[in-house]
Amino acid sequence: MYSTVKNKNNTLTSVSSFFLHPRVQIAAIVLFGIFLIFTKLDKGELAGLDDGYYAQKAKEILTTGDWMTMHFAGVPRYDNPPFFLWLQAITFKVFGANEYTARFWSAFFGIGTIILIYLLGKMWYSHRVGTYSAIVMLTTQVFLKYARRGMMDVTLTFLVTLALYCFWKSFENKRYTIGFAISTAAGILTKSILGLFPILIAGAYLFVSRQWRRLYSIQFLAGSAIAIALASGWFIYEIVVNGSIFLEQHFGWLIVARSLTTSPEKQHWYSYFWYIEKLFEHYLPWVFFAVYGVYLLVRRNIKQIQYPDILLICWIVAVIAMMSVANERKVWYILSAFPALALTCSIVIDGILSTDWRRIRFYQAAFGFLLLVSSIMTATPVRLDTNRNPDLKAIALFIRNNPPGVKEITNYRITAHWLHRTPLMFYSDVDLGSPFQTVALLKEKLAPDVYTPLLTFKEFFSDIENDSGLEVHPIMKSGSLIYCTVRKK
Repeated sequence: MYSTVKNKNNTLTSVSSFFLHPRVQIAAIVLFGIFLIFTKLDKGELAGLDDGYYAQKAKEILTTGDWMTMHFAGVPRYDNPPFFLWLQAITFKVFGANEYTARFWSAFFGIGTIILIYLLGKMWYSHRVGTYSAIVMLTTQVFLKYARRGMMDVTLTFLVTLALYCFWKSFENKRYTIGFAISTAAGILTKSILGLFPILIAGAYLFVSRQWRRLYSIQFLAGSAIAIALASGWFIYEIVVNGSIFLEQHFGWLIVARSLTTSPEKQHWYSYFWYIEKLFEHYLPWVFFAVYGVYLLVRRNIKQIQYPDILLICWIVAVIAMMSVANERKVWYILSAFPALALTCSIVIDGILSTDWRRIRFYQAAFGFLLLVSSIMTATPVRLDTNRNPDLKAIALFIRNNPPGVKEITNYRITAHWLHRTPLMFYSDVDLGSPFQTVALLKEKLAPDVYTPLLTFKEFFSDIENDSGLEVHPIMKSGSLIYCTVRKK
């Protein structure tokens, strides 16, 4: 079937037509996805905030034995639901706690998201749209970046996509309602109220498309109710066990305060378009296809409603609009909309690639580019990631292998406390104290004749080294950091 495709000169090209074989396309996409997402996943340090913070909490599931209440530095923390941390803890338990196991689930669900996008595109439109969508996702830099980070957002993206896939299939087979419920519940247990995206998107879709019977159907109402019931078990447990402190930290601070308190990202009325601006920065070149694709979907549905189009529009609008209302804004917060954006881009691409010859050239270019990047990734020292504070990791590993006999390192003028604290804890199992800003305050904390381990920047080391009231012994220098012991004379 694929050996008699003609090029623009009407010449038979059996080799070129190989690229039109569906199995070849899917195999290539999955293979390139594995190379791009999993290669060198263990290289580079965990980021100081999200990655290191989540990984440390997952480690403490194992050290505390508490799988319900998350801990950081031995203190209960109620900001994050536990699903992603459970997965990390399992890989830590089986394979050890390291960069690869901390990032594994994001990478795994990144591949899963690409496969789901293909299935959605094929189910709603055609095999071609499915493959184009997967290629778009695989060449979206911001998606690849966070699929290689130990963060929760790609996991949430997968769960939202899976929930909507099961929701659509549930009207053909009611058993998919359970899939819709379980994946939505897992999303809620991953990122709290953001896990409600599938219910919000599905409800908006049924309302806009005027499918009133389905709006009150078992598939939607029962599926949503089961999802909330499944997820609520953890929330109920925390309320019963920890009471008001859980309500205050999780709902009061995480959801209400961070959403309603003015932040740097929201200062003027036009800040509501922040995500649109960021798409033009981080979603190139596909943002132009996405914008035109949304226009095409709206225009053709004015004439005649096409249900998949309506769902895509509701998907994009629901995620971006909801996150635009919130004050805390980060690009990765809208990753859940990227599958819908990829599908929208692919509708435009499918219209442009109107002949087999054009499609072959597109696949050749796309697979050639992916092969080049994959080859560079595997055969050279080049990485998609950057080193994140290797100086701190080196010192942390030294501390771990040379225990100072204390649980906390004194901090002198390292004001970016959390950026250094979380990776130090993950790599050394020793905490970093709050920063002392002056030598006088530091002296008040120090005890005479007792050497205290201390971490500071080289530029501030002279403050304590030259103080006549202190005795300082440098132990290790790494990059911009110095690890030493200090005592008051």
